[in-house]
Amino acid sequence: MLGETAEARAFTRSKERYIELQLFSRLVRLIHATNSPLGLPANPALAENENKYLPEALTRIDTALEDCIYVMGDNPTIADCTLLAGIRFANLFGWETPPNYANLQRWFEHFSARHPMGQT
Repeated sequence: MLGETAEARAFTRSKERYIELQLFSRLVRLIHATNSPLGLPANPALAENENKYLPEALTRIDTALEDCIYVMGDNPTIADCTLLAGIRFANLFGWETPPNYANLQRWFEHFSARHPMGQT
């Protein structure tokens, strides 16, 4: 799930970290600012900030998926798992991937089929 060589592992961890910090974390902050499952008060300024920067991350990921089945190419990696976890978390609380990210939509449908909700 990380790669065969030291270089591949480093590149995979780099992509996974980008997804974690630029998409997953932003989605978590957005959900907690708008519809917190922990009952946190709404924070419109934080929600606005996250919505401002989410398109950049979504575009970068969508572009990376343009010619790939998975984030890193032909094989699933930890980067795919982190991406799936972030999107599924946000989906649980009403966020949906905007329709203009067709590659991300395709990836999500394909990878979700491998890992249906409620199964390990």
